[in-house]
Amino acid sequence: MRQIMQEMLDKKIWAVVGATGNPSKYGYHILASLRDSGYTVYPVNPNHETIEGLKCYPSLGDCPGDLEAVNVVIPPEKSLVLADEAAALGLEYLWFQPGTYDGKVIKKTAENGLKTVYGPCIMVALREGI
Repeated sequence: MRQIMQEMLDKKIWAVVGATGNPSKYGYHILASLRDSGYTVYPVNPNHETIEGLKCYPSLGDCPGDLEAVNVVIPPEKSLVLADEAAALGLEYLWFQPGTYDGKVIKKTAENGLKTVYGPCIMVALREGI
């Protein structure tokens, strides 16, 4: 998994699905961490028009077509649908934060041939510079 983590961190254009403007939520901090680390980041949340001055997209399919990786900050039942959406869009890399996946999600991403990270927080990986 460490190799996939490094491959993903080398990607410079990310979507954060479950991004939020609420500073008490991980979706806020992950978006800020990626942006502050020099990544181009597209927040994805159908409940917001903008987050921290960035245009927010209702779904992955609405993001600009240059996405390279996706950070997932939504519950497992929504992540299951997201795995199909990402595969249909030709996206290859998904990083699932703790609590965003279960056995069904893991099975679905494997069936879709997606390169995935499960569990380690991306903010820790960015801070430690793996």
